[in-house]
Amino acid sequence: MPTISGLRRRGYTASALNRFCEDIGVTRNENLIEYDRLQEIFRQDIDDTAKRCMAVLRPIKVTFTNFDDATVPKSREVADFPQKPEGESPTHTVNLTPTVYIDAADFRTEDDKEYYGLAPGKWVGLRYGPCIKCEEVKTSADGKEVLEIVATLANLPPDEKRPKGNIQWSPENGVTFEARLYDHLFLVPQVSATLGPI
Repeated sequence: MPTISGLRRRGYTASALNRFCEDIGVTRNENLIEYDRLQEIFRQDIDDTAKRCMAVLRPIKVTFTNFDDATVPKSREVADFPQKPEGESPTHTVNLTPTVYIDAADFRTEDDKEYYGLAPGKWVGLRYGPCIKCEEVKTSADGKEVLEIVATLANLPPDEKRPKGNIQWSPENGVTFEARLYDHLFLVPQVSATLGPI
């Protein structure tokens, strides 16, 4: 467990830490509190204050060949807090641009029936936006890195059914940010149980 200063540096609020202490209580017995429990309390604490937005951590460029001709909405008002009843949340505008960026985790060069992301020749939905189909993939000289995806836009695929997959994206004029990703330090919940007595 990190120190309180470490948790505060990661963004944990004082109210979330206090709720966590109240939730687990006090005991003289030795016990293990799962870290996920703290994270869940933190999510509940910031649910009504943290504005929702889309983010792309490992961007892949996507260029639309029919952007000017496609009869799709080019902008949309999106709720900052989608969990609130409709009309009660402030909104922000999401603009579709001729070039967007998707996350590398949402694209594969080989499709699979259990995979709902983008793949060559496949339709997916853009979150809060229209549907896109991957027409061409441009890679590096060694073929290992995807440099650009060429795609087409449509409100719906030819079968008139919205795809199950909806992926996050960022417009070409999106805001650049620094992401600090934290994960578990150990692979097991209790290290001492794995190592045995010392």
